[in-house]
Amino acid sequence: MLLRPILKLPIQTFQEVRRRDQRLSLDEMTSLWGTFLPWSARPAVQIYFAAPDFARADRTAIDQALKALAYHNFAPRRPVVENGELPPNSDAATLRNIYEKDCELLKKCTLVLRFRLSATPERS
Repeated sequence: MLLRPILKLPIQTFQEVRRRDQRLSLDEMTSLWGTFLPWSARPAVQIYFAAPDFARADRTAIDQALKALAYHNFAPRRPVVENGELPPNSDAATLRNIYEKDCELLKKCTLVLRFRLSATPERS
């Protein structure tokens, strides 16, 4: 199963996308080419769910996103849940172990879904 790579586009707000889409006629909307994935094939698509999915975090929004994915028959991989959280002051061997587990999980996945809790982009 081959999925097209996602283009990196400028971040748009939901309102901007909605306004853009409302300018399209129904014929234009239905003629747009997209990726269609049958319901039965969706659980096999490995999605790396990159999110701050930590035990002490407010995971309300994360849980909503996971429920939406489950509703559409996707079963995302949750690296923090699967590989565990790093204990405070972890030694180099523990850091390396979690890093390697994350890399292996990434290799198994077809898609990476980055989930950000903040509406403001990070500045680095």
